[in-house]
Amino acid sequence: MADLRSLFENTPHDAHGLEALHERIAQIVSDSLARGEDPSANQLSPEQIRNLISGLPRLTEEQIRDFGDHDALCPICYTPFTAILAEEETALAMDSPAYPADELGVTKLGETWQCGHLFCRRDISKWIRGGHGSCPMCRRSLAESTTAANSGATQEASGPTTSPGDEELLTQIRAHMEELYSHGAVAYVDHEGDFRGFGEPLYTPAAEYDDDRSEFSGMYS
Repeated sequence: MADLRSLFENTPHDAHGLEALHERIAQIVSDSLARGEDPSANQLSPEQIRNLISGLPRLTEEQIRDFGDHDALCPICYTPFTAILAEEETALAMDSPAYPADELGVTKLGETWQCGHLFCRRDISKWIRGGHGSCPMCRRSLAESTTAANSGATQEASGPTTSPGDEELLTQIRAHMEELYSHGAVAYVDHEGDFRGFGEPLYTPAAEYDDDRSEFSGMYS
């Protein structure tokens, strides 16, 4: 597996090359997530999906700061948590917000059997509604199980299913995203919440969607 540097070095520095690079990295992320999710295990029932989503906490800015993640990004859509908080505050002040209240804000996989990773509620809710039974970051189970101790031991012994090469590349991608954000760049997902690339905008969201969170990024800085 080529690393992130070689992907950049071997990509033509023009608009077509940049778009191809976006697509390649998006494919790497998608493929890695797909390989890490065993389709025969950890799938959620409709009741589990409802319970997991309804149990997601809504975090405050103070709580996020206490967790040490105030300047962090959502690991799915790479939107700064501060921008997500500002979007939530603005939406809740509206009579008819663009999104349901349970999809606004920042949340944590905070049950005792869960991993504790933070996400924007919209993305992790979509992940759970898709039937995924494990954290998209670390693959730890989302749902409580009577066999959690045994399955956890087995999972620890067998190790992650995502290849070491892809894990390293994903780490580099996340580090690069942090660097891009520090220089004012943004990441985008499409209107279905699927990752479409990062760096320069791939498209201009239609005004009626009002889905560009970048305008909120300075409100909580």
